[in-house]
Amino acid sequence: MKSYRIASVALTGIIVSTFAAAQDVKGTRELQGKWQAVELETEGQPQDAKAVKAFKVGVFGDQMFFRASGTVSRRATFKLDPSTSPHTITLTLVEGETPTRTVTGIYAVENGRWKLCFPNFDQQAKAPPREFKTRRNDGLILLVLARAMGK
Repeated sequence: MKSYRIASVALTGIIVSTFAAAQDVKGTRELQGKWQAVELETEGQPQDAKAVKAFKVGVFGDQMFFRASGTVSRRATFKLDPSTSPHTITLTLVEGETPTRTVTGIYAVENGRWKLCFPNFDQQAKAPPREFKTRRNDGLILLVLARAMGK
């Protein structure tokens, strides 16, 4: 009976650590929680400090919540592909409970910052991003996030 408990505990540990490793491969664990914009650029134009300060992102499971001001918010599901270079992120905008638009962007996590470049959900991008840069009329957003402090 004692060896059965030890084997059961060991098996549970293996399953949990295997699941945790699988989650690490997807890269989502390090992104969970609240993020604050530190840079925001749309179509080659840096946004003003007030807009940057107001932009927040929450990541919970495979859901991202974007808050651009006190009342404007959007939700999207996301999937990461760290096997590409640059890494890709697929975002699917969800309005109500209905997925409405899917875009593919790129991301990098370096030095505690999460950098994303992706097409604006409300515009038609000319092409998916290949670099962390936006240009006039390209329909892209460049967002650099840092961990939110406090609440």
